[in-house]
Amino acid sequence: MILTLITPLLDAALIFLGFFFLQSIWGIQKFGTASYYPAEYLAVVVPVYIMMWMLSVYLSGGYEKKVSAVDLLKGIATGTIGIMLIYALLPENMRYSRALLLFGSVWALLSFYLNRITQGNMLNTVQVSFRKKKKRIVIAGSQAESQRVLSILNQVNISPVLAGLVNWQNSWSGEDYIGDLDQLNDIVPVNRIDEIIFCARDIPSQDIIQTMLRMGEISVEFKIAPPESLSVIGSNSINTAGELYVVNTNTLSHGFVKRKKRVLDLLVSFLLLLISPIAVFFTRHPLGYFGNIFSVLLNSKTWVGVDAGNEPIIDLKPGILSPIPASKNKSLSNETIRRLNLLYAKDYKIITDLSIIIRDFKFLGG
Repeated sequence: MILTLITPLLDAALIFLGFFFLQSIWGIQKFGTASYYPAEYLAVVVPVYIMMWMLSVYLSGGYEKKVSAVDLLKGIATGTIGIMLIYALLPENMRYSRALLLFGSVWALLSFYLNRITQGNMLNTVQVSFRKKKKRIVIAGSQAESQRVLSILNQVNISPVLAGLVNWQNSWSGEDYIGDLDQLNDIVPVNRIDEIIFCARDIPSQDIIQTMLRMGEISVEFKIAPPESLSVIGSNSINTAGELYVVNTNTLSHGFVKRKKRVLDLLVSFLLLLISPIAVFFTRHPLGYFGNIFSVLLNSKTWVGVDAGNEPIIDLKPGILSPIPASKNKSLSNETIRRLNLLYAKDYKIITDLSIIIRDFKFLGG
């Protein structure tokens, strides 16, 4: 827990320290005094900048154990654009300095890099990659379909590195065979796999989804190769292998999707806390309402979870609500409940969580 807090705390401290010196230096150079900017600039404005940069870096994957330098750059760029859009809408007396914002964004980027490189060397808690490497992939399916997908890979300009082929229902073996579908949890870390491609013609969609969700804690991307007649679904670029031959997935096992869900949980918690004087009259258990808000803030629960009974679908925090309407939960069969939960986890959308929270608002207290 302490190690997970070190990175964001150091990020905030480094950026704030940089702004402390930058505003003094710029004040002397531009206006002849180090105290040109008012106290609220460092006390209010700079912390808002920092929070926006940290949030955008978090959403871009900058707080994962394996960090791409490109992702950090994207996070800072996105945060800076957001800050500048808000800056443009502020009245003139609240626009302190665009130059300081631009200088500060460069310093923020350097701070994020410096913090992670230092932690990687001293604590070995973070790995930063500055070069985009070719993805190591495995293909799961029958021998014939795996070879078809592999031939498509070899036709594109940027080909990934094939680590091996994964067997489906013990239908074949050979030189490239490295294991079976149910062994993927061991195959991925041992072979340093970046991406798994499932052959949709061979493997039932429910098995694909369950496999992806089962591997939620493993850092790996998932793609689904459609049958031959649909082989170019999802194409965006003839130069990118990942987009030419597969359909992208949006399951709750993806790190980015989990981060979006966590941010939504926090925003909803703050909103529910803000409207609590009125909202408690519309919930069945007012004390539970407040207890659940703080449980979500402390990351011990999530507002909408997945409940599959004795056979968990995904490793997710306990949910206060679920995709199943609370009023119908007891009238549905276990198989129906499982299917509805599976559909929710397979294709996660923020709007789905919001609609569930609104639908079952009176049950937010448990």
